[in-house]
Amino acid sequence: MQPFPLLPEQHSLFFFQHLLGPGVAHNLATDVQVPAQVGPDRVRSTVEDLLARRSALRAGLVGRPPRAQWLGAAAQELVVSDVPEVAPALERRLTELYHAELSGPHESRRARFELFRDGRGQSLLVLADHLVTDHHSMGVITRELTGAWSGRPAPEVVGYPEFCRSRARDGQARAEREKSIWARAFADVPPLRGLMPHGDGEEQVRAQRDSTHPGPALAAAVRELSGLLNVSAFSAVAALVSLAVWRRTGQERFAIQTPVSTRRDAGAEDVVGYLINERPLVCRVDPARTLRSYGRQVWQSCVRAFRHSHLGVPELAGDVPAFGDSLCQDRVDYLQLHVTRGDGRLPGTVAGSAGDEVTHRTRELGTFRPGVDLTCTTVRFDFGDDRTLVRTFFGGPRAGFPAAVALTDDVLWLLGEAAEHVDRPLGDLAGHRG
Repeated sequence: MQPFPLLPEQHSLFFFQHLLGPGVAHNLATDVQVPAQVGPDRVRSTVEDLLARRSALRAGLVGRPPRAQWLGAAAQELVVSDVPEVAPALERRLTELYHAELSGPHESRRARFELFRDGRGQSLLVLADHLVTDHHSMGVITRELTGAWSGRPAPEVVGYPEFCRSRARDGQARAEREKSIWARAFADVPPLRGLMPHGDGEEQVRAQRDSTHPGPALAAAVRELSGLLNVSAFSAVAALVSLAVWRRTGQERFAIQTPVSTRRDAGAEDVVGYLINERPLVCRVDPARTLRSYGRQVWQSCVRAFRHSHLGVPELAGDVPAFGDSLCQDRVDYLQLHVTRGDGRLPGTVAGSAGDEVTHRTRELGTFRPGVDLTCTTVRFDFGDDRTLVRTFFGGPRAGFPAAVALTDDVLWLLGEAAEHVDRPLGDLAGHRG
């Protein structure tokens, strides 16, 4: 197999791995219930078939830094564990592997398959790294595995090397127009600073807080606000996050980063690969503007991020200096937002009963080693009808972690107030809390 090009999205991934340092990106995971009549040998053969068909899962890298990729053999990859109880064993293993490197960058083992059995049932844990999978890909893998065990014929798939070559050609065709659009968007936007303490000389850590909010209240509040503003739930939350940033920094123009799916056509729907690019949400806060008007502006910024996301981030950052400065200058604060609709049980969540009270669980994930002098804050809101999980990740000086948590708490407070302030100035909403 001849080497073939990396996807623009993969170039972006390596850019952020260097910028934010090792251990920030986590693995993706799913567990698939295995029918009782399906034994380990059949599971193993199904995994082999999957690896043969979904060749992205056996891609290795070429070059240092990576410039291309290659395919390894569809080797047998299955670990079988007999355990007292499947569910807690799965959760413990997932927690162990969540931020672990599954293989060396130039090896062609990008996925891990582990079968857990307890005498009452069995489940297959599937993990894959971000080089070759996104959340959509994990759904494709799950459907294919369950389909194989139920006797459904496997669908025809697009060859992964051919897909990568096609996407590289398409990206180049769009390059100049996309650079021009982002240059205009960043014309007067400085890097975000002053959001988090940088703590010169302090120990740099990666830390995470998961806050579980039982019940449907937060999901209902987001639905109400997005309806009042006539924007998506993501845009409504993004507007609140930007107001929380403004309250804390006083900065009126800045960018928040967010992952954007690049599955834009039917040919990409069934691809197992990493089809996520990162794009900025450019925010311009005017205290005299109403929340309703501002919500539409943020929605427009979200649309721009979605539509113009074909180029890899390093190429865009190199040719749009203001965008590059927002990421690469020293002492900037990198802020990333995720909003999902789920069940409040994100991968890597530490187990615990939700009960009737809000619960907070904090853990450290190791040393933070960014490529430049920056802090990294990632906030994720997973809204469910039974519970909502709010995850705050912070990379920076240990003393800065409380500031990241406080930012997330500010967003939730704003969510509780926003419906009553839709037609009032932003300054009234963001300024009346002590």
